[in-house]
Amino acid sequence: MQSKVITVRVAPEEAQRAELAARVDEISVNEVFRRALLHYFELKRADADFVERAKAMLARDAELVGGLR
Repeated sequence: MQSKVITVRVAPEEAQRAELAARVDEISVNEVFRRALLHYFELKRADADFVERAKAMLARDAELVGGLR
């Protein structure tokens, strides 16, 4: 699996909570954030308003790209 490295800035307290959760679950801090991101995507997928806004944005993008031809 290919990976992409991204930088995320968090408050010191959030970093400490992530480190604690990682230690308790015996996983890496990276895995804590990866799981949190997957959970966020699940929530967005279930959010009908978000899905409609995403579709509208993609349709506008497609129109813009079509105008470049």
